[in-house]
Amino acid sequence: MLKLLGTDSIEQAESLLPFVAIAQSPETQQEVELQRADGSSIQVLLSTVISQIDSIVAIDGLVEAIDR
Repeated sequence: MLKLLGTDSIEQAESLLPFVAIAQSPETQQEVELQRADGSSIQVLLSTVISQIDSIVAIDGLVEAIDR
């Protein structure tokens, strides 16, 4: 993710990520436009899977560049 956004740290990457709504569905895919550190933008496909074991909720995600 750091390379995709052109950042050197997790903190810098977090500052570039927009609020992405996670649907109530256990599996979602959505196209999102992210801004890189240099100001350029990149289209990505964000896939998420929400799972729960006992009282622990986990969100697994995959980000794929789609405009390269």
